[in-house]
Amino acid sequence: KVVAVRWSLSRPSQFFVLDDRNYITVFDLLSNKQPTHFEEFGKLERKERIVSLELVKIEDSTGASGHKGQFFASLAYDDGRTDVHLLAEEFVACSPEDMEESRALLDPKP
Repeated sequence: KVVAVRWSLSRPSQFFVLDDRNYITVFDLLSNKQPTHFEEFGKLERKERIVSLELVKIEDSTGASGHKGQFFASLAYDDGRTDVHLLAEEFVACSPEDMEESRALLDPKP
């Protein structure tokens, strides 16, 4: 069962899916490999569940890939706890070519 779906804040072709088994699966519409990544948060000592996933961008100086800010995933658990994870560069980098491909995919010209 899907709990949350969040579009990437920096890659318009990418989205994150949280399911009720505590997996986050990443899909990228520009990739031939689907899903492109998944992460299991189910190996927890307690039987807690992740009930919310939010993506956040915090502004700062320009990063290595030319984007400004750092990108985080915030996970909220059913016991009230929250974890914050810095997203790896592979999930936030978006080249000008990727942006053009995303635009073409989302708004195809006849």
